[in-house]
Amino acid sequence: MKNLIITLAVLSSSLLVSCASVHPGAIGHSYDNSNPISINVSAENLDYSKRDSFQLIEVTIENTSEEWVRIESIRPRLPNPAESKVSAVVGQDLVDWAEAKQAQAKVDKLNQDIIQASLMGAGVLAATSKNSTVSALGSVAALGGIGWAAVTGIAADQRHANEVIKVPSTHLYAPVSVPAKMFLRRWLLLNKPPNAELTTLVIDVTTVDGKRGVYEIPLSR
Repeated sequence: MKNLIITLAVLSSSLLVSCASVHPGAIGHSYDNSNPISINVSAENLDYSKRDSFQLIEVTIENTSEEWVRIESIRPRLPNPAESKVSAVVGQDLVDWAEAKQAQAKVDKLNQDIIQASLMGAGVLAATSKNSTVSALGSVAALGGIGWAAVTGIAADQRHANEVIKVPSTHLYAPVSVPAKMFLRRWLLLNKPPNAELTTLVIDVTTVDGKRGVYEIPLSR
């Protein structure tokens, strides 16, 4: 019996590893191949509801070359903010959102714990095992840098100080260097009108050696 349990545990771990993916979201395509950058980029919605005013997006940048890819800037091409009311959240607004998100997550976690305790008392926890706080806490846990932003404040990106953009180092706007044959994830928070959504993310990527690419990425739900 003990050997069976160990075997099942090993098999379960193997399945978890095999299910891991460099690109959990859809891979984008490049508009410009005249001076190509050796990367694959993908994106997915981390925290999104059409009725909400925010859309949190995670972008994966994979270096397909044998050398470092040093990216000076990544900028989304967003619809005209004056017309679409869609904009990237930066600076103090980003800090305030992070703090509010953490406060919300704590309340959701407490409520979930109370519900689970009640279900355990009634003996029906197994019947609702699919209910979890993953959706409520997943975006905050996945960000990593968001917690840092709320606790220590937002660091200024000096390379773009003239744009008055303040973001943590894990934000999509911050410069990034991707090691050879490896990948990194970055995130972007959008403010949008309720019932609106961004279904495709278009980004401009510029490297320190002057290469430039424009990528269109479908956003998964």
